[in-house]
Amino acid sequence: MMRFTDLKREAGFVFGHRQIKLTLLVVFLLSTVSLWSGYAEMQEQQATIERLLEKDQIEREAVITHQSNYGMVAYYAFHLTYAPPSPLAFAAVGERDVFPWKHRIRMLALE
Repeated sequence: MMRFTDLKREAGFVFGHRQIKLTLLVVFLLSTVSLWSGYAEMQEQQATIERLLEKDQIEREAVITHQSNYGMVAYYAFHLTYAPPSPLAFAAVGERDVFPWKHRIRMLALE
């Protein structure tokens, strides 16, 4: 079983090397920049969703004024679907930048 003094001695050996300190500093800085970048991307996606919801409402109201029944409104209006970022999405953006996370679709009726 290792004692605290053993851990302290081993940490002294590891951190006694200048290269280890520099490497850990670089890793810490890269991690910080990565998390900041992910957070900024998620904030941007959330703002985009809010803007799209406002514009979707305006478009939907315009279609409602031109159509006489709700079936035609559902057919001619675009419907916004989106996947909001999860609370921890900033830590691992993953494929949110590759695959679409928002769509505009139209309803189709099959008879």
